[in-house]
Amino acid sequence: CSHNMSGFHVAKIAARRIASPSVIVLDLQVSSSLTFQSGQWVDFVVPPYDWIGGFSPATLPSELPMLSLAVKRSNQAPSQWVHSDESLVGREVHLQVGGSCVLDTAQLDKQPVTFFAGGIGISPLLSMYRFWVGLQVERAGEDSSIPPSSFLYSVSDENELVFLGELVGAYEKLIGACSDPSDHSLILTTTQQERDVKQALHGKRVTWRNGRQLKAFIDDAPRNSAFYLCGPPSMLDEGSQLLEKKSVDDSDIHMERWW
Repeated sequence: CSHNMSGFHVAKIAARRIASPSVIVLDLQVSSSLTFQSGQWVDFVVPPYDWIGGFSPATLPSELPMLSLAVKRSNQAPSQWVHSDESLVGREVHLQVGGSCVLDTAQLDKQPVTFFAGGIGISPLLSMYRFWVGLQVERAGEDSSIPPSSFLYSVSDENELVFLGELVGAYEKLIGACSDPSDHSLILTTTQQERDVKQALHGKRVTWRNGRQLKAFIDDAPRNSAFYLCGPPSMLDEGSQLLEKKSVDDSDIHMERWW
């Protein structure tokens, strides 16, 4: 491998699972020295190959030394390797942490938060959302109020709802801790499928919609929100334009572009 491996941490594939028709999740056991913040990504290298991939952990820093990466099938070499029979349990990989799109905790007690995940963009936003929920639930135990939150997760069809259980679980934990559940929303949308509701969501306080919902979602969000977006370039471009029209302060827009 021709990479300079200083700064990289050794990890091993502890588990590998098919999470959707296009996504494989690798659960990695990492060395004790690796740390990251929710929202950051890791450079992903597999000796002796020369390529380098970039994927965002979907798990929390507190869950280390386990770290989960969701990898969507593409024509890029790192993705092809993960989707091949080479990415076996026990295989050694190397990781290096990077990225600065992380949760802003400066106004945790008063600023609303708005998350938008498109497709595999769920990974960093799930980590940030679960981290935010954990902090707010902790604060709620001290009789503090929780600022409003909204989360939109958009996929092509329901089979691509990777990490749905983890997302709904965090949302329900939040609802259970807050004084006014109407301050919080979780909206799931499918852009290429006409379905009324996912069976697993019956009885949950989760909204299910069809079609592209980003404009309505951003229109409904408080202008003073901290906005966190990750997804395909076209969605992020649309989101940027909508936030500009809404006159949202640049410092409140946190966007992770991968492609």
